Amino acid sequence: MTGSGTLADPYVIWDVNDLQAMKDNLNAYYELANDIDASRPEWSWASQTRKPISDISSSGTWEVYPAIPTTKWDKVDEEVQDGDSTYIKATTDDARAMFGISSFSIPGDAEDIDLIVTAYFRNDGSAYSRYKFWIRVNGVNYGQPAGGSLLKTPYGYFQGAKEWQTNPATGLAWTIDDINGIGANPLQGIGISCPDATPAVFITQIGAMVLCMGFEPIGKYDAGADFIGGFDGKGHKITNLYINRPMMQFVGLFGFCGDNLAWIRNVGIENCSVTGWDDTGALAGWSGVGLTGKISNCYATGTVTLADLGMGENVDSGGLIGYNGQSVEDCYFSGTISLDTIMAQELGGLIGLNDGALRRCFSEGSFDITIRPGYYSDSIGGLVGDDSGDITQCFSTMDITVVKLVGDDYSLDGIGGLVGISGGGYIYFSDCYSRGDVKVTSEATGDVWDIGGFIGFNDETIDNCYSTGKVEVTASNKSYIGGFCGDNNNVISDCFWDIETSGMLVSAAGTGRTTSQMKTETTFTNAGWNFTNIWLIVFTCNNHYPCLQNVTPLCSASIPQVVTLPATGVT
Repeated sequence: MTGSGTLADPYVIWDVNDLQAMKDNLNAYYELANDIDASRPEWSWASQTRKPISDISSSGTWEVYPAIPTTKWDKVDEEVQDGDSTYIKATTDDARAMFGISSFSIPGDAEDIDLIVTAYFRNDGSAYSRYKFWIRVNGVNYGQPAGGSLLKTPYGYFQGAKEWQTNPATGLAWTIDDINGIGANPLQGIGISCPDATPAVFITQIGAMVLCMGFEPIGKYDAGADFIGGFDGKGHKITNLYINRPMMQFVGLFGFCGDNLAWIRNVGIENCSVTGWDDTGALAGWSGVGLTGKISNCYATGTVTLADLGMGENVDSGGLIGYNGQSVEDCYFSGTISLDTIMAQELGGLIGLNDGALRRCFSEGSFDITIRPGYYSDSIGGLVGDDSGDITQCFSTMDITVVKLVGDDYSLDGIGGLVGISGGGYIYFSDCYSRGDVKVTSEATGDVWDIGGFIGFNDETIDNCYSTGKVEVTASNKSYIGGFCGDNNNVISDCFWDIETSGMLVSAAGTGRTTSQMKTETTFTNAGWNFTNIWLIVFTCNNHYPCLQNVTPLCSASIPQVVTLPATGVT
């Protein structure tokens, strides 16, 4: 890395090692010298999982089902969750069961190793049950890391997990030999204990995984550890960014950017694979509230996966940015977002929770969410999940699929093609559109409401916007479902939705039009839309629906070209 890190003489980043070194100087200025391949051979190994193969030891008394054979390990060794077909249950306080596992085979050049013990439970009591994970190293049993409180499982089925990034016998990072069970302090087993026999915890599955954490996000939530410098990609791209931290909050190229962030600009992230828990996005997990900071001319393509390994929720996450309090301009995300969780809130195709102004941004791809029994979920959008900032000249073509599984009566609400829920009352959306489908299926008994092709629940001023995506809701208790808007608490004017492609004849606001009318310019100019320098209809773009001249790919010569936009799926 060259340069001195000042505004006049920023550090110049030449390779992935320089990029990773940014975490050690968080208030400096940086720029890219060239395109960077962020992959490393030591990060290329695949995650491995192991299941119990023997009983090592136990304390207290346990009930096992089936009762024959009496061994416990074979009741919890399934590769996939098996419901109640086999389980073990503590019948005395502080009962503990330890299991042997087969050795891992992590390659010798592997780095950034993380060990996670995970289990599935069922709790039939009306109160929370407590449990604690253990590992066995060199003949000694170690409880979950110091400072970790006893975990709790709510009523119903639940997944829990705990990680060990260091070997508890040494206090240091795992060596390859130790994690593979052949070193001086070898990993030998895993276990679980239940401090309270009542209410009972039915343990149906337990296992261990070893994974490569990959790139360490730049900036943390800790005081003085946030990134508050400036980063200029100079029009270059970062390829093959790999981050796999399923139990970590604030995950992305930049993990946590403070309120005094200068800027992040002019960079593309291509073919990324980013996994986190909360506040996750390919570019930034958290971008703090700033009066002068700005994120501009940035994009990401690839996959973002939100993990729920017993953390209990997935919130404030998006394809590009998890939480945003800055101005964001000329940015997009193209790819897939997926999660399997018990609570999904404030999740968006571009940004999960937004308090900043968005201009000329878009998202495209697919957003797939499975919600298991546990809690209520809300605020899911193709562009933004929960918005309290102005949005102008933005769009989304991201298809949203939400499936809530049977097992509880918690609600599901606030889902929209562009925005899930908007609030604040003093902000506005103008000149935006959504063309992605919104499909919601609930097998549970809880209410499903506020679902819309453009917005689920609105409390902002919206004008000159439209939607075309199919809105399909399958649920036993559903209400406030609309082609454009599910539920409205503010002013929506001169907005339209396609009654044919959406399959919806009703909406809380907006005007329904046929497909032919939606592809006719006078439908919009008669409502005062600006077709001089904002909107455009051409046969070769956007399936003949109105395009945004300054944003929609392939439709305009005026798209900001500091970052060259690659080919997209917009047709």
